[in-house]
Amino acid sequence: ADRAFMGTGITSVTIGGIATIPQGAFSQCTNLASVAFTSGTVTIEEAAFYECTSLTSITIPSTVKTLGYAAFGGCESVSSITIGSGVEVIEEECFAYTAATSLVVPNSVHTLHSLAFGWMFELTRVDLGTGLQNIEHYVFNGDYNLETVVFHGAKPQNALDDCLDGINSTCSFYFEHGAAGWVDGEEWCGHVFHEYPSS
Repeated sequence: ADRAFMGTGITSVTIGGIATIPQGAFSQCTNLASVAFTSGTVTIEEAAFYECTSLTSITIPSTVKTLGYAAFGGCESVSSITIGSGVEVIEEECFAYTAATSLVVPNSVHTLHSLAFGWMFELTRVDLGTGLQNIEHYVFNGDYNLETVVFHGAKPQNALDDCLDGINSTCSFYFEHGAAGWVDGEEWCGHVFHEYPSS
């Protein structure tokens, strides 16, 4: 049920066999330090783990396809985020105000909604997978320590002009060698892109 455990004192939870984690199910469980997924979860709804401030890591299983609005927003102690290889859509403010220093968005993700990774003040590097097609407003807004963003796939076909706004001007933007649609030195969505240097 929606908000089933909201604000309770639980410290750990193992979730399995539930297709949908409902809206606000564990929101504001400030003592919740451990979340484990076993099988079957497909959707994590709006604010499901919002402001679970004792969580330090998040591992999304590959069964999950949709991460809802602010699903993990305000989990300010989370320094490690692993997004499973089945996730397709990341909704607005999904990971806002978390403390991860790096992010790998898997190839399965085709849509990033507005502010999906907003106000992640510790974030320095993002790698975006090959399936990304749609990017909405200000996806990285307020990520003022962001240094490197790498697009590993073709240039997204449906990206709003302000999708990369709100990032400091010293951030470097790259595309992977051979990725379709990119041109070295081209300005796109307000930033100059270069081919990622080979190791």
